Amino acid sequence: MNLLIPVCVFLPMLAAVLVYIICKRSFSAANTFACCFTAVIFVCTILLALFGENSSFVLSDFCMMGISFSFSGFKAILAILCAFGFMLSIFSSHSYFSGSANNARYFAFTLFTFGATMGVFLSDDLFTTYIFFEMMSLASWVWVAQTETVSAAQVSRAYLAYSIIGGLALLMGLVLINTALDGVLSFDQIASAAAQTSQKELLFAGGIFLFAGFGIKAGAFPLHTWLPNAHPIAPAPASALLSGILTKAGVFGLIIGATRIFYQNTTYAMILLVSGTITMLLGALTALFAINLKRALAGSSLSQIGFILVGLSMLTFGKDTAYAAGGVILHIINHALIKLVLFISAGAFYKNYHTIDLNKLRGTGRSNSLLAVCFTVAAAAISGIPMLSGYISKTLIHEAIVENIHIASASMHDILSVVEILFIIAGGFTLAYMCKLIYKLFIQKPLSAQSKPLKLDCGTSLAITLPAVLLILCGILPNLTYEKLAVFASQSLNAEAFSAHYFSLTNLQGALYSILIGIVLFILVRLLLIDKKGDLKTFTFPISLEKHIYSSVINALSFLGALIARVFYSTIDFLIHIISLIVFFHDPYRVPAMTDDHFGRYTKKYVRAGRIDQTLAFELLLFGIGVAIVLIYLVVI
Repeated sequence: MNLLIPVCVFLPMLAAVLVYIICKRSFSAANTFACCFTAVIFVCTILLALFGENSSFVLSDFCMMGISFSFSGFKAILAILCAFGFMLSIFSSHSYFSGSANNARYFAFTLFTFGATMGVFLSDDLFTTYIFFEMMSLASWVWVAQTETVSAAQVSRAYLAYSIIGGLALLMGLVLINTALDGVLSFDQIASAAAQTSQKELLFAGGIFLFAGFGIKAGAFPLHTWLPNAHPIAPAPASALLSGILTKAGVFGLIIGATRIFYQNTTYAMILLVSGTITMLLGALTALFAINLKRALAGSSLSQIGFILVGLSMLTFGKDTAYAAGGVILHIINHALIKLVLFISAGAFYKNYHTIDLNKLRGTGRSNSLLAVCFTVAAAAISGIPMLSGYISKTLIHEAIVENIHIASASMHDILSVVEILFIIAGGFTLAYMCKLIYKLFIQKPLSAQSKPLKLDCGTSLAITLPAVLLILCGILPNLTYEKLAVFASQSLNAEAFSAHYFSLTNLQGALYSILIGIVLFILVRLLLIDKKGDLKTFTFPISLEKHIYSSVINALSFLGALIARVFYSTIDFLIHIISLIVFFHDPYRVPAMTDDHFGRYTKKYVRAGRIDQTLAFELLLFGIGVAIVLIYLVVI
């Protein structure tokens, strides 16, 4: 069974080459191959769950430090979820991409991303996590750039920039943690090493960089600004994976930091709590005011990540962890299943009507009862309606907050009490924006221009039906389904097994508060945001974190860096010029532009002959020196 782990990680990367070749000849054959292949990998994860629990695989000589994998605890659940998500996304791809350009590229990078994401979820040390996290981030960039429109080019550049910045932050965090823990990066040993290290400040600094790197991919505030823009631009099957699966790779890293390195660290727990609370509310507001279907779903994803981070913060406090651990892992599962349904449904709307504008899509879902039922089930589940799975995970997180309130100090008691209120309010916002979507898509009368019936192919129907059925089944029978998964993952999350009374009056009362708030908010939406013609009014936030703050800071830093570099450059150039005058008693010979045979000259002005520092050769030389220094450093440590 150990060999099934490298099959799940490396075989999709090899299959990416094969599917590219196949798709160049036949799109249908490539889609069939991809569907069968992802189904096989999903079966492999099920076999590992049934017969290969605690399986492991190690490549000791890879990149000198070696990479290691294991199939155990919450990592096993995430690996199965990943395989299931990619399989359903591929199932829906035939209809969505039929007749589109660059399909070979999409299938190839999707399978490569599949393998890299499996590598993240099955990794057994931070170095392995970093290697595959970087591969996943760079490969998934192609999804955002897939359509090659002007908007796609702009957003994909931002996504790539965030991915590179996140990768650099992770690398810095990895180096600091590796130094603080004397080279211990294994998940099994890192907790004890963190408890015993004398370099607490260095370790915490590494943890901050780790939070930045993983938080960017998760979409945690204030590192979230790429998410609402990237999801609407990417093709719907890819958006389902970006939202439902790839954000969980970021959450995976945050879980490792919370449960292995900074467990019971109040400061780190407060960082997660503040970030999660703001993310939860900010995402809900984004979804509430959006008139673009996929942007509304992207805002919803942002909000649900906030719910998960709040639960993770309760787990990090380490006081009462059973409900928190269960709520975190179950809400990860729920969010992935729900977003598969919602984003694939959005893809069906786009494929049939070539728009995701809610005002143009009004009432178009009325013609397809299967789509209406599945979308409504997913919307109700994410809103925390009882008898659906979302209610189960949100109830556990809410109970975790309440339990921590009872045992917290006086100052923390007040903070957590406020968080509980905001948690319930955010749940109300979730119901409000989901009611808005259901009203616009399935209740309003359609426009005459969009009166043709909405059709679903078999693959898309299967891709939205299977998760919807699971959402209902696990919501009705939580003790036989979800609770067993939570108990299975509890030990790997530093928690104990538990048994909850999900449908007690106390828990139902908390859900009822959110439902009432949601109903009131939806009424306000009907009154304030929908005009007499039934169209949503356009609303834009006056302040954009990315536009007004991040861009200004980056521009200022770029100017400052360029100024410092120019001063140093001019100073050195001036000194060389003075020395040349002293030694040779004349001004160095200058050559006109385009007459020097140096390759890659960067200026058209008159320059002194032989200036290698203005050529590509000089830049490549510096790059080579930098690589050599890094390699020597890795060998020495």
